[in-house]
Amino acid sequence: MKFQEQQHIRNILFILFALPGLSFSSWVARTPAIRDQLNLSTAEMGIIIFALATGSLVGLLSSGSIIARKGARLVIVVSSFLIVVGFLIIGLGTMTTTTSIVMIGLFIFGCGFGAAEVGLNMEGSAVEKTLDKILLPALHGFFSVGTLLGAIIGVSAEVLELPVIVHFSILAVLISVILLSCFRYLPKTTGMETNYVSTDNGVVGRKIKVWTEKELYLLGLWF
Repeated sequence: MKFQEQQHIRNILFILFALPGLSFSSWVARTPAIRDQLNLSTAEMGIIIFALATGSLVGLLSSGSIIARKGARLVIVVSSFLIVVGFLIIGLGTMTTTTSIVMIGLFIFGCGFGAAEVGLNMEGSAVEKTLDKILLPALHGFFSVGTLLGAIIGVSAEVLELPVIVHFSILAVLISVILLSCFRYLPKTTGMETNYVSTDNGVVGRKIKVWTEKELYLLGLWF
């Protein structure tokens, strides 16, 4: 792949890394409003948030094997879609004051969030190696940029008393538009595992098994 193409992928990744941060801080910012609308205690809200943690763990543990078979791009696309669906379901559950629907939405949202971090880190690591530059710290920095932006939007929504369903629906549309604009520029095969791969000079080597890389799972847990 050409150097210029890798630079373009790098720029796309800066945007995509911001999306999980944007989505997570948006949820956190509206937690008090959701708690009040569902009329839950702090302890009961903790039980609901457990669905988010469970979903994140499922997404984290399942994404490696999917990347090995289908590539990181598919995981990034599907995980972003899950975040969008999770947002909409959380908003619907809040509007109808149905705790179980909110929990389902949080579980789906968590699956998307956990898987997205693994897929994005895999794609970022591949670009980093190709460009021979340290990029992951900067990419993770854009996760923080997204977190800050989501917090600002969330606080503004609180001040304006914007319904959660409206707030999350706007974010779902925003994430969808960005994803549809960016995903086609990502390579399809990053992280895919095959028993053997031939290089341009005829050398045959064994590719690394993505799902056995412990460092990747630690990155997903951390972020």
